[in-house]
Amino acid sequence: MSHDHEQTLDRSKALFGPPPVLSTEEPKQFDGLFDQVIACLKPQDTVELILIRHFVYALWEIERLTRYGTVSIERWSRETLQLRAQQEKLQKARKEDLAWKNAEKNFTQPADIARLVALEDSFSEVLTDTDEIMERRATEFEHNRAFGQGILFQERLDKLIASRMSRRNDALQQLEHYRAGLGQLAQKAASEILDAEFDEIKGQLEPSAAPSLTHSKESAPNDVATQDHSEPAQ
Repeated sequence: MSHDHEQTLDRSKALFGPPPVLSTEEPKQFDGLFDQVIACLKPQDTVELILIRHFVYALWEIERLTRYGTVSIERWSRETLQLRAQQEKLQKARKEDLAWKNAEKNFTQPADIARLVALEDSFSEVLTDTDEIMERRATEFEHNRAFGQGILFQERLDKLIASRMSRRNDALQQLEHYRAGLGQLAQKAASEILDAEFDEIKGQLEPSAAPSLTHSKESAPNDVATQDHSEPAQ
């Protein structure tokens, strides 16, 4: 990261506060994204920095919502497996409890005691088996079913993503219009300066006015008359 980019990022944090990063997200990833966009768009003033900030924030939320779409499928799948495991635990516990009560009521021999121990071990194994349901990797069929269960949530995510995309594109478009407007203003100012300098140089290069000949023409007869009166008589 260059020194200029670090200053821009620090200025953004000072102006706008902390970025919209959740505790489950990495602030360094956001800073890296923001720095890359800054390096690409090179803001020239605070207005451009604000527009770029809107662009990056919208982009960050788009990535988050897209990730949530995947997380929701995993969540639905895991909740289904969890419900299935709980149901199996409950059914097995009821069966084992009934067998336990029957064995306690009827046992009279050491062999019956051994059977109680075996039932207890069997019950523990059932709990272990149902716990393994939660640890195994879901199949694509289960993910597909989970997607169907959360389809309404997915549709809401799509609408949110579309709105964030619109916000992202609008920020970029406003930045483009702002820069175009600045370019026109700069061009106009440069033209005015050039025109003023041209007029000044043109005034300096124009030849000075020629001396008037009227006085010489009017004074010529008088000079002749003066010469006539000055001549001595013959």
